[in-house]
Formats: sequence, C-alpha cells, structure tokens
Amino acid sequence: MKQRILFLIFSTLFLSGISFGQGVCGSYKGYLQDDMNKYPDFYKSLEQQNAELEKSNKTFLQNIVRKKTVEGKRIIPVVVHVIHNMGNANISDSDIQNALNALNKNVNGQSNKFLAFQSGYPKTPDIFAALRGVGNVEFRLARLDPLGNSTNGIVRVQSEYTNGTEPNNLVKSLSYWNSYQYLNIWVVSKINSNNSGTTLGYAQFPWGGMSTDGIVILYGEMDDIQSTTLTHEVGHWLGLCHTWDCGGGSCGDDGVFDTPPQHTSNGFTTDPGADPTTPNPSKFPWHVGLPSGTFYGCQADSLNPAGEMFMNYMDYTNDDYCTMFSKGQVAVFDETLVGDTTQYGFRMHIWSDDNIAATGTADGYLAPT
Repeated sequence: MKQRILFLIFSTLFLSGISFGQGVCGSYKGYLQDDMNKYPDFYKSLEQQNAELEKSNKTFLQNIVRKKTVEGKRIIPVVVHVIHNMGNANISDSDIQNALNALNKNVNGQSNKFLAFQSGYPKTPDIFAALRGVGNVEFRLARLDPLGNSTNGIVRVQSEYTNGTEPNNLVKSLSYWNSYQYLNIWVVSKINSNNSGTTLGYAQFPWGGMSTDGIVILYGEMDDIQSTTLTHEVGHWLGLCHTWDCGGGSCGDDGVFDTPPQHTSNGFTTDPGADPTTPNPSKFPWHVGLPSGTFYGCQADSLNPAGEMFMNYMDYTNDDYCTMFSKGQVAVFDETLVGDTTQYGFRMHIWSDDNIAATGTADGYLAPT
C-alpha cells in the first residue's frame, strides 16, 4: 500500500453534485485553508478541543485488548444528528435506518445493482466484478448514548444552521458525540460550496481532528436509498481517496493497487479535462488507450484493456451505475480500522469489545424501531 498524503488537521473532501445524480468533488485542502484564513478563532478553538479529546480518551487506546467481530463483521456504532428547521430535513427514523441498510449492503459487496444488467449490458463487467471487495463492516445505530442512557441513535436539533454555516464545520457544534466511540453523521438542508454545483456531502479523513470527525450530508441523500453519496463519504471516512487521485490531478495515484489509472472524475462536465459524455454499462471499456483525441485512458491498451473502473463508489458516476469497492480499497478499510495509537488508533477503539458493549451495538442487537 502506497503511503497516502496527510492533509491539514481537518482534512476533508467535499462531494458536490449537479442534476441527474452526478457530482464533482474538490479537495478540502484548499477550501479549508480559505476557511481557516476567514475564521482563525474558530479553527484555533478546535485545536484545543482536539487536544482535550485526545487526552480524555487516552485510556481507551491504552486499554484495547481485543477487537470485536459479530458474524465476521466489525461493528461501527453510529449517531445521526438531524439538523432541521421544521422542514424537509427532518427526515424520518425509517429513512435513516433504510440509508444505513443500503450503506451496509454497498460496503459489503451486496448491492442489488452489482449483478444487474442495463439494456443487456452488465453494470459490473466481469473483469471488474472479480475485484469486488467485501468490507466486513456493519454500521449500526447506537442503542446507548455517551452517558449510558437508552437511545435510538438519532438526535434531532432545530436550528437555522441546517441551511448552511460559515465555516461549514460550525454545524457540528450543535450536537456531537465522542467520535472515539461513534461515527457522527450530520443531516442538513444545505452545505455551502465554493463551486457552482450543489454540495451533497463531505467527510473527514481518519487522520483529521476528532472534534469534527464524521460526515455531513444533505437530507435528500439520506432519504433516497438509491443514492450512493453516504457510501462514497464513508469511503473517505475509512481512508479512501477518489479513484483518479489523492490530490486532484489527472492520471494520478489513489494509492490502491487494483483500481486502474483514471484520467479524471466521471459524471460532471465542467470538471477541467473531463469527458463531456458520461460512462454507462454499454460504453465499457471506458477511456482505453492513448489515442490522439482529447479524452483517453492513462495507459496503453496492452497495459489496461479494461479502461476505467467507472462503477466504483469513489468515482462520480451516476448513482445507478455505482456498484462496488475493490479488494484493494477494502484493504485500506482494514488498515484504517486496525491502525495504531500513533496514527488512527481511535478507529481501532470504535469497534472494540468494550465500545460496542458501551454503545449497545453488541450481540443481540436489534435496530431501533
């Protein structure tokens, strides 16, 4: 596994979208620097919060003896903070559970679309289907809160912050559970964006600051079980870059051994260098070889006859064509979740025996109703 670039203390990726479920993403590295320049006091205060969190949770990391798997899966306790202003963002409990059910299928290679066909063409070509990874991870709504009280894992907060904040991470201050113990997901009506598209969600890499760790996502991506935005953002939370590059360049390296080189993102026509057409199953193989035209693959045909893995969750292909993570990407999940106390040890604690017992997500778990 090639070493991935470590960004600033709150490294985050944004997924932005236009119509038809397509999206574009910009590295938060640049966006964050602008935000830090505009709001230095806010980000300075987060540095202190992170230091306090690390200190208070040090015993968690020191006392990890063994990890817990239930039926071969690592359990990730989840809390969903629904930030609303009495509007559509106040999605139902069943919408949230359905979103997690779809996420678990996608992460574990069980998407209904994986073996599906469109107009006689497989949505996942055989050559890529053989590389499908199975994450062995299950996301469960918490049944116990940080104080040990019974919960359904959903917190509802009425606030105008649902319509966007500056800085964006300010919305997280409304409701937060210890991210050493829970994956925090904030559901909102709007996310401010520096580009012309609509930002669908953003996630924090595992090496970011713990006081802002988690995922922010639009409510429309949580109440649509066909959406793969939550799956994409969880991929970032577990350490994945986009399939074309960790830094946003063309034909870059995502640090994963089995995802083919990719010219740039697919599915957003204003992305510089992007093909104005979009991939679909009938167009496989997509972007093969090095012809003289503007749009091409990153290697010669003989080296990469299958072209780009446009059905990968970490590309920006239409939701209907996203079907898989690769085995190499799942290896990144493993690296992130095992971690160590000098890198991402908090990810190792989140699925430990002690933590899944403390959050009510251990054996005998029943999803909230």
